[in-house]
Amino acid sequence: MSTLAEVKDLLDVLPEAWFVSHSAPFDLAPELARSIPEGDLPRDLAPVAEFPPFSVSMLDRRVGSVEDRFTSGAAHHPAEVHWTSLIWPEAPEHDLHGESKHAEVTLLLNCEYIELDAPADTHLVLVHVRRRNRDGYEDRFAQWLAKQIGQEVIGPPQFT
Repeated sequence: MSTLAEVKDLLDVLPEAWFVSHSAPFDLAPELARSIPEGDLPRDLAPVAEFPPFSVSMLDRRVGSVEDRFTSGAAHHPAEVHWTSLIWPEAPEHDLHGESKHAEVTLLLNCEYIELDAPADTHLVLVHVRRRNRDGYEDRFAQWLAKQIGQEVIGPPQFT
C-alpha cells in the first residue's frame, strides 16, 4: 500500500494482521523495519509515512476465516490471497502426476502480476504447478486443473 491511511483501513478489518514498511530506514524506525503485529504498532506512524510501500499480511489462517474481511478491506488496492499445502490429483490418462510440492493457488485482487506492481480493474487466479523441463508439462497441468472446475487458462505463464 502506498499510504498509511490505506494501511489503517485494512488493519481496521484485520486487527490480527502484521505490518511492515519496506523502505523505512532502520535507524528511523527499527521496530518497523520488520513485520510486527498490529497490536504492537507504535501510536505514531508519521515517521515512516514517507517510506512506502507498506504491507499488511497474515499467515497460516484457516480457509474461509479471513477472506471476506480481507477482500472488503483491500477494496481497490492490489492484494493477494495465497493458499499453500494443497495437493494436485493424478491424471494418469493425461500423463499428469499428482504432487504437493508446488501445488498452490494465488488470488490476485486489483492487479495483473504476482509482484502486485500493476494495478488493474481485474482479479486473477494463478495456479502454481511444478515447472519441469519446459516441455509443456506445466501448461498441460494448469489447463487440466482449470477444466476440472469448468474454466480455462486465459493467459501465458508468469515465472517468478
